[in-house]
Amino acid sequence: MIWQVIKIKILQRLKRIVLYCLYGTLVFFVVGFSILQIPAVQKALLSQITDKFSNLSGFKVEYDRFHLLWYDRLEITSLKITDPQKNTLIEAGRLFINFRISSIYKQKNIYLDAVSLQEGGVHLVTIPTSDSTVELNFDVFIAEINRQFPSGGGGGSAKINIGEVLIEQSRFSMNQTEFDSVAKGFDPGHFRLALDDGNLNNFKIIGDTIEFNLTSLRIKEAKTNLTINDLRTFFRISQTSMEFLGLDLTANQSHVSDTIILYYNTQRDLSHFVERVTIDARLTNTRLHPEDISHFTRGLETWKKTVMLKGRFRGKI
Repeated sequence: MIWQVIKIKILQRLKRIVLYCLYGTLVFFVVGFSILQIPAVQKALLSQITDKFSNLSGFKVEYDRFHLLWYDRLEITSLKITDPQKNTLIEAGRLFINFRISSIYKQKNIYLDAVSLQEGGVHLVTIPTSDSTVELNFDVFIAEINRQFPSGGGGGSAKINIGEVLIEQSRFSMNQTEFDSVAKGFDPGHFRLALDDGNLNNFKIIGDTIEFNLTSLRIKEAKTNLTINDLRTFFRISQTSMEFLGLDLTANQSHVSDTIILYYNTQRDLSHFVERVTIDARLTNTRLHPEDISHFTRGLETWKKTVMLKGRFRGKI
């Protein structure tokens, strides 16, 4: 009888301990989350990261507001990253990030579940990296990311991994200052794109390579008014190639599929596309309208009919 009473008392105490632990854990998370909602605390935490990156890389990171929606979701408004020459490289009106705390840093790499960008922009411009050379500010930025987030043992592992990216009402521009502008048609060294919306997944930065699976994209080029109504492809770009695999592109009156790979010695060769870029294309159900092609070349004034293409093509223009 006595042992039965002792047993009951022990069970009651164990229940109280478990309840107190659960209650303490709940209070800890609630209080911790409440503290993280204090603007001064949020600014101090984020500033430790942004200030360190700015000081080491020369790329300044600024933002207007940092708001932690929950432990694994945050919102940043008016984000701006500027290069060492004070050009805006990346900007975001509103940036939503969904992540898992347990995996955001895994083997010194960054893992994010999802990112949503609204009213953002990426602006590529060439900047001097020495007395005699210039590089795109984005290439310099990627090099700094690779330097500050070294691979955790595997040289081929991705430095940045994002499960899904949603983009709305954003912009993309290219300005290679060492080249003169082209008066008529598409200018590969100086152009501006208005991005209506886009959706991509499995975004990765691996060394100097960026790759992702693009499921939808709608954009318009400002100078020529060439409009990409829909673009789907697996995209990969490095210092020596640009790949469009499983390509499904509809632009104005033209349609292109299914694989195009561009080979070059450096990305700067893209500004000398005709002379320096080798095209390896496997085309099926491809339809090219002369009005669309005229933005990229001359001498098509008498070309009136749409051309249908199918087959394997390799070589320069």
